Amino acid sequence: MSEFVARYGELTEAAPQDGRVNVICRSGGRSAQVTMYLVQQGIDAVNVAGGMEAWAVSGRPVVDDQGQPGAVV
Repeated sequence: MSEFVARYGELTEAAPQDGRVNVICRSGGRSAQVTMYLVQQGIDAVNVAGGMEAWAVSGRPVVDDQGQPGAVV
């Protein structure tokens, strides 16, 4: 999160102009702050409530960046 504002341009370059950005972190707190910032910048952003912890508890798949089974730590 400390790098987010400095790297904001990377998001605006990669995000579709008419698409929604889903923001997620481990528990939902940091992603809520980033979501508020994005919305203030005019981006259609939503916070994934409960973060990755809630995602995993609900039985949704968690994978690492190689597509292998992952874990929320």
